[in-house]
Amino acid sequence: MTNPLDALTRVHAALEGLADALASGRHEAVIAAETPLAEAARRLALLTTQTATVVNKAELRRQVLETRAAMARCERLGASLASVAAQLFPQPVYGPGPRVGRVTRTVPART
Repeated sequence: MTNPLDALTRVHAALEGLADALASGRHEAVIAAETPLAEAARRLALLTTQTATVVNKAELRRQVLETRAAMARCERLGASLASVAAQLFPQPVYGPGPRVGRVTRTVPART
């Protein structure tokens, strides 16, 4: 049996680690924070009504609220980082988004 409070606590801790990594501005730290978050999310996703144990509902609610706050912090930090990157690199170099400008060929194609 799995305790949902423990699984949620792991997700919260992993999100806090990711937020700290985002705030540091070190891409290595952000990449390193992905593995604990993925593992914590996997454990949380495995919970079912058959495998979960009964927990204190008030404590579970408190942990849900804290985890949501950690997620919001990650979202804000990620948006700030994306905004800074957009200013530093106005042309998108990686990832989804609208294409700015056209790529012109330097050598004409022969058909």
